[in-house]
Amino acid sequence: MTKRQAQKKVAKAKESAKTQPVLGFAVWWTIHSREFDRPTLEKHLTNSIGVQYLPAEPRKKRALRRALDAIESDGFIRKIRDDDSLIAYGLVQEELDKKNIDIKLTKLNIIIFDKETSEVQFRGKYMNDEIKRLFERYQEVYTAQDLRSIVLSFVKINNGITLRDTGGIYFLQDPKVVEQLEKFFRLIKSDMFPFPLFDTEQAKKQMFTLVKAELERDVELAAERVKEMTASGKIGGTRSTTFENQLKNFKLMKGKLGAFSDLLKNDVEVIDGKLSELEKEVGEALLGELETYPQKEEFEYQSKVIYTGRASAEDGDPGTVVGYRTTPAGHQFVKVLMERTDEVRTCAVKTLEAID
Repeated sequence: MTKRQAQKKVAKAKESAKTQPVLGFAVWWTIHSREFDRPTLEKHLTNSIGVQYLPAEPRKKRALRRALDAIESDGFIRKIRDDDSLIAYGLVQEELDKKNIDIKLTKLNIIIFDKETSEVQFRGKYMNDEIKRLFERYQEVYTAQDLRSIVLSFVKINNGITLRDTGGIYFLQDPKVVEQLEKFFRLIKSDMFPFPLFDTEQAKKQMFTLVKAELERDVELAAERVKEMTASGKIGGTRSTTFENQLKNFKLMKGKLGAFSDLLKNDVEVIDGKLSELEKEVGEALLGELETYPQKEEFEYQSKVIYTGRASAEDGDPGTVVGYRTTPAGHQFVKVLMERTDEVRTCAVKTLEAID
């Protein structure tokens, strides 16, 4: 289907939707090759889906990789090394010999990124100036890849349901959410197609099947992930982030469950019960770690100071992971919160890094 054909179909369906009840919208899009600096992207987000979706500033490591990907050549990129001190790539050119059924590989360049100084070094002369130019450029702009991540994040947070196994088409229930997303696409000069799905018994049955299957799949994957997380011993290193992300996922899944409660009916209680059990398991693992932590008394003192007067679940946004940074006694902490009946309690406190 061409762009013009899709636009005609959407326009016709929208006209019919003025006189018929709508269950929601099937949305798909094409993000064109656009680049925006931070102030411009921030302005577009503020005027559409919300500035909270503004990504972090482009990292230099990622900028280098995008610079290498942007180079047009007959070769390919190989990551040679990636550790705490540096990341190194090799640019390789291949030449196929179809007659003799052979292949010749030629090393074009070695590019090394120093993680401490953020400097780029070369062990060759192939396109050095162009790589430097692109490296500088991608430190200042957001690309179509960033825009795609923004849109997917917005769809996920607003309870989007995948309509196709390979992705690319999603169901959004709230027309206001669809309007916000349409405005964002207009601002970034890309194409979005929101097709109304009419509120019929057949459509409801189809959506029931899709929503239930997606939530059950999400719960199954979460259960596997929690099993891995709680089976490997103490929390440390990246495990803190892993637990935080899982708790965030629980909140998103419960939000989706609530959004489609009328459609799911009796299945809501079953799925919610499974989610609550997993959430409790993660919380208990974190609390167990807190019980054996050497600075337990200091951590508990900080908790009392921070959460005085915030005893109700409403005040603390239950089920949310909250990052709190402070520097008492020369440390930096993050506090993970979860719902416990009618209270908000500190579930765990983890030292992230020492401060000199």
